[in-house]
Amino acid sequence: MVEVSGSESSTTQKIQRVTRYGVSGQSAFRALDTAGWKEWASHLTNVDFQDGTATIAAIAGQTVTKNITFKTPFSVAPKVFCNIKTSSPANKWANAGSISKTGFTIYLQSDYANDITVDWFAR
Repeated sequence: MVEVSGSESSTTQKIQRVTRYGVSGQSAFRALDTAGWKEWASHLTNVDFQDGTATIAAIAGQTVTKNITFKTPFSVAPKVFCNIKTSSPANKWANAGSISKTGFTIYLQSDYANDITVDWFAR
């Protein structure tokens, strides 16, 4: 079901909102000014963001991987950012790859064999 509502303002500033019920986080709005209707914009909700932490056993000089599954699939493949939690970041890197609506893979490389914690954020 879709609901369209607008302001009853007597000024030139009017707002129009569309809400899709049954689809979490699906609400959009636009403003009317003297030049006409503006572009549609969406509210960001918790549905739009997911994050987590993975501990990965590094193997010195090799790339290791860890598959991550999102708790809730995104409607499209999100952008994913990874960050190694360390006080000595030299000779370590982590990247996100194979990104889909349902998950991604962390690619990790280190010159040292130890457990490395990687924080990730998807939007």
